[in-house]
Amino acid sequence: MDISYAIRQALCANATSSEVEIFPALLIKYSSEDRTLDSAAKQALEYYQINGLAGDLAKFESANDYARSIRSVNSEPPWINSFKIEEVNGDISSEREFELRPLTRYVQDTNDEFLLKTFQNFLLERKARIEASLGFKTDKNDSFWSSNQKMEENEFRSLICLAKALGPEMAYDLEQILLCSFGPDSNGITLGAGAPDLLLWSLDEKNPFWFFSEVKAHGDYLNRNQKNWISNHWNIIQGHFLLTILE
Repeated sequence: MDISYAIRQALCANATSSEVEIFPALLIKYSSEDRTLDSAAKQALEYYQINGLAGDLAKFESANDYARSIRSVNSEPPWINSFKIEEVNGDISSEREFELRPLTRYVQDTNDEFLLKTFQNFLLERKARIEASLGFKTDKNDSFWSSNQKMEENEFRSLICLAKALGPEMAYDLEQILLCSFGPDSNGITLGAGAPDLLLWSLDEKNPFWFFSEVKAHGDYLNRNQKNWISNHWNIIQGHFLLTILE
């Protein structure tokens, strides 16, 4: 069974409902012996990834949480120098303003191949700068460099799919409702109370879609904060929310 297709159909049906807040649910096997809430979300994410979707957790010990993904698609691509001292006290040119458009706009204005090639060139230039600062060159056949480059390329390709699925307006709306404050280190951001466990999106360019998912183990229920978050933002997330239940 094509899980992505089934989820997309369920979300589409949910998008047309009116007057009541209803959303589909997916029941999956919970095989982990570590039945903590954190492990439940991780296992659900792994399930979706195995079935062809990309996604991020709300809270995780690494930098790859979905708050940063939302911020990334609303920011200029990584190869753009977003701060120039001469721009602080003056107006920027129309060319510069066009350059600083968010990734969601780049996705609309260009094609995936151009974006990926530009990102690959950015990685090469960054590598050259690092090598220059260290005073030596890395062997071009170095396995660590190759695997790390491939991983970053795949992450960027996934980000392109997210930007395409959301579109500029929805990406901006999600940033407003999700990113409430900075974390303890000035580089981090935290999600508002009740935000869902997962943000997931399709890697199929022909049928782009995205959705949030709250993950619940057996006997667990939506708490007050989660219910309030869903109700407060239903006009935005309707048709983009699925409950994942681990039996």
